[in-house]
Parts: sequence; C-alpha cells; structure tokens
Amino acid sequence: KSNTIEIDRIEFKLNLPCSQYLRQKTIDSQE
Repeated sequence: KSNTIEIDRIEFKLNLPCSQYLRQKTIDSQE
C-alpha cells in the first residue's frame, strides 16, 4: 500500500509542472 502512495506522489510531482506548463501556454495563446 505504501508503494502505491509513493507512485501517486511521483505522478503528482510529474503532473504538477506539466499542468503549470500547459496553463502557461494557454495564457500565452490568449494574449
């Protein structure tokens, strides 16, 4: 079970910069 939590944490860390990057791109394209 702790292994699943580790994977979730890693996916979250990978997903966070990705979502921020996508959000930045959408803001750039709106201008």
